[in-house]
Amino acid sequence: YHSVDPWFGVGGGHSICSLDFPWGHVRLAPHEFTSYLRSHRPHEAEEAIAFYTHGFQTPRLTLGQTQVAAVAAGFEIVAWTETTRPVDLRSVDSPLLAECAALHPEVTVTDLATVAYVAVLRKL
Repeated sequence: YHSVDPWFGVGGGHSICSLDFPWGHVRLAPHEFTSYLRSHRPHEAEEAIAFYTHGFQTPRLTLGQTQVAAVAAGFEIVAWTETTRPVDLRSVDSPLLAECAALHPEVTVTDLATVAYVAVLRKL
């Protein structure tokens, strides 16, 4: 049983890596993310950059990629439930999705709108 706030979700920045605009952590390339933090949040920039770089859902997988990785690692997906908020679904318009997909080509509206998922896996 595993419950996750996925990285691509609006809150995926997990506090210290959440930026001041929706999906900022997804919309910016790593060097832009670093520059943004150093410019706008210098008091916590180094801590946030370290968390983003070394301790932050790496590799960053979409929901579909996570399911494929679980099966490839020898697990059966017994149950999978995604939680989305209607406001997030409405917020993901075509320009936002295109901006995110420019850096993360496999990202979907569901990836961006999912605030949490629960996976029940069984090792085969």
